[in-house]
Amino acid sequence: MMSTDEMQAADSRGAVDLCATPSSTSAPSAPSANTSVTIDAPLITVGDEAHFDEVMSISRTVPVIIAMWSGRSLESKSLLAALEELARDFSGAFQLVKVDIDDAAQIARAFQVQAVPTVLAVIAGRPLPMFQGSASKEQLRPLMDEVITVAAQMGVTGRIAVSAQQMETPTPNEHVLPLALEQEGDREGAMRAWERVIDLNPRDHEAKTHLARLQLEARTSCPDQADPMAQADLLFSTGNMEAAFSLLLDLISGGKTPEDQDKARVRLLELFTLAGNTPEVMKARMRLSTLVLI
Repeated sequence: MMSTDEMQAADSRGAVDLCATPSSTSAPSAPSANTSVTIDAPLITVGDEAHFDEVMSISRTVPVIIAMWSGRSLESKSLLAALEELARDFSGAFQLVKVDIDDAAQIARAFQVQAVPTVLAVIAGRPLPMFQGSASKEQLRPLMDEVITVAAQMGVTGRIAVSAQQMETPTPNEHVLPLALEQEGDREGAMRAWERVIDLNPRDHEAKTHLARLQLEARTSCPDQADPMAQADLLFSTGNMEAAFSLLLDLISGGKTPEDQDKARVRLLELFTLAGNTPEVMKARMRLSTLVLI
């Protein structure tokens, strides 16, 4: 990804014609012009060719991040999710505009997009290239900080007046069906639906958490008391994570067969997914790493 010093104005040939805003390439206003200004605008929106002049106009008050994506790109989905989370985290410091290049080919041509996903910023009507390809939320956060710094240097220091509704994380479309099945009490159907979601997007951590939770519920509804892994499930479900992890780690280190050890390892990782980043998980991960190296 590009640092602040490396961020240069993109070739805007076509962008001016597209937005029909001749002033979009003029010099930015003085730094004091937009100080403390808040505007009523969507925090996250979809960019299309008919209304792209609004994007260029907003960029004169608030920096705009444009994500060029396509439904044909698996990388696009994970990147959009990370950018949406950051837009909410930054609470109006920038606007996120999602442009599906399959529906807005003219915008893609205007910004000379060669691959998806591609992310760029628009500040005071000037496009600034950022990067192509995927990136995690942790990698993106400092880059968003740099965009805001560059925007301030260009006199763009306004914010979006963010509502409580805009700060809510929307339910992804692909999650609607499995969640509905859960509400109906159809656990088996919900698990199959979550598995299909994960098949389509292996990076969907939320879907994996839902699936692991349902699988644990299914196992603990009728446990085999003689099965050590079932005992670990019961310990975990009653809140005794440390004992559950310890039992599974003992099975990994002293399992009778490699198959038994692998089953215990998979079960342990499933419980890690459910537990999240807790001290018990961190401690168990350290011991698991030691066992893997032996």
